[in-house]
Amino acid sequence: MAAALITGVYYLPSAINAKEPVSAIGFTSVAAALEALRADPDARESHQISQQGAWIIVERHKNGRFELWTFTTDGHPAHPTAVRRTPYQKDGAWYITMSALCQSDKASCDTLMEQFQQLNEDMARRLGARDL
Repeated sequence: MAAALITGVYYLPSAINAKEPVSAIGFTSVAAALEALRADPDARESHQISQQGAWIIVERHKNGRFELWTFTTDGHPAHPTAVRRTPYQKDGAWYITMSALCQSDKASCDTLMEQFQQLNEDMARRLGARDL
């Protein structure tokens, strides 16, 4: 079974305020996304919000979809950033859609997106190797 990948676009604002448009992740800021997920019963019911090293990880099952959210923490070069990844299967292949909101400098955001691209490729490959 082949593994495939689709990635989304990330939004890099210079400043966030109440008049900023909603980003690709559906929130106006990284802090707003994390706050909403912490209050979301679908995030709590499926898995606890956990902190692993320089990341806060949230898994959410909602409307039959699985979402894996990753947030940077203080000290990470691309902080604050939120990345939402949604794996799904179609015609025997695995795909991962990704969208992110990175509120750090462009170079740090670009580096982080390259790292997530590799993580997505690895995840799609592992999912494709599983007999689901």
